[in-house]
Amino acid sequence: MDANMEVWKLIVSALTPAAIAGAGYFINKALSTREHELSMLRSKQEIRKQIYDEIGSKLNQIFCFVCDVGDFGYYEPPHIIHLKRDIDRKFEVYKTLWHKRTLDAYEKFMGSSFDTYSGGPGTPAKICASLNEKQAFFSRVGKQWKSEWNAMFTVPMDKNTLFTLYDNLVEAFVNDITSDRPV
Repeated sequence: MDANMEVWKLIVSALTPAAIAGAGYFINKALSTREHELSMLRSKQEIRKQIYDEIGSKLNQIFCFVCDVGDFGYYEPPHIIHLKRDIDRKFEVYKTLWHKRTLDAYEKFMGSSFDTYSGGPGTPAKICASLNEKQAFFSRVGKQWKSEWNAMFTVPMDKNTLFTLYDNLVEAFVNDITSDRPV
């Protein structure tokens, strides 16, 4: 028995460094893979943040204009339609970076703020906001309202719904920017 025990001790002592090296290799590989995944996630989050930094204030201008809150009176209808085009262009290019919840929230908010298909192909989007409220505000503050702007409006959406849709959109953006979930 002593001879067998000595052989086993010899085998175990010979294999122990190899087993430790093998375990170390697999642990190192797993850690390296996880580190790479985290690095990629941080890169995506940084890109998402940069995109939101570019479009977030523009989305807020649209929200303010459509809901008649905040600084809505500083903006003219052509500017709001230009913002929509600019945001859509930027969002479309990078839409694969966003989670489905964010994509859906974006579509719902923009779809409730603009009527994009009623005029047919090549027709600019119409703003879903109260034309009368905009005209009245411009009149009260002495700003000139241009009659060609009237055609840029369609039936407004319920403001409470728009508030909810906008809050959902901002929350979705923030979740995507701070989330540790990959897309």
